[in-house]
Amino acid sequence: MIALRASRAAAAAALLAACTPEYRGAPELVLPPMAAPATDLRAWWQQFDDPQLIAVVERALEHNTDLVAAAGRVAEAAALVRNADDLLPDSSLRASAGRNQTSDRNAFPRFSVIDRANAFHTIGIDATWELDLWGRIRAGHDAAEADLLRSDALRDSLRASLAARTAQSYLR
Repeated sequence: MIALRASRAAAAAALLAACTPEYRGAPELVLPPMAAPATDLRAWWQQFDDPQLIAVVERALEHNTDLVAAAGRVAEAAALVRNADDLLPDSSLRASAGRNQTSDRNAFPRFSVIDRANAFHTIGIDATWELDLWGRIRAGHDAAEADLLRSDALRDSLRASLAARTAQSYLR
């Protein structure tokens, strides 16, 4: 009875495995060509050649706390990228030196010829390295780089949005 059930389960598994289509990868995405190159949004308000508008937008960008926080998030993401690169070995060096002295010579008269002062020196070196067999470290580094790109794009979009709102208020 058990052998019959096992053979039926094996036959069903083989049948299902035979029915699965072969994966051939994602289809290629064809995009239409762009009519014009993308506009650089970092200083678009300067195209108007209005010194007052330029001054107002620049002042708004200088004193906006959200933009300062976004720049801080970009710096944090850049630091995380530097920390995520664990492909090189880590090493540390420890060194210590000291001197100690045991109790007075009079306390141990039998050992009065022995020098009671002792000096010691120690040096230690540690080195560790992790072999990235399954790509965990590389994937962490790639994720940190993607987070840096995201933070940078969010900061730039916040800057462009702030400049647009400021220019719109100025022109009204």
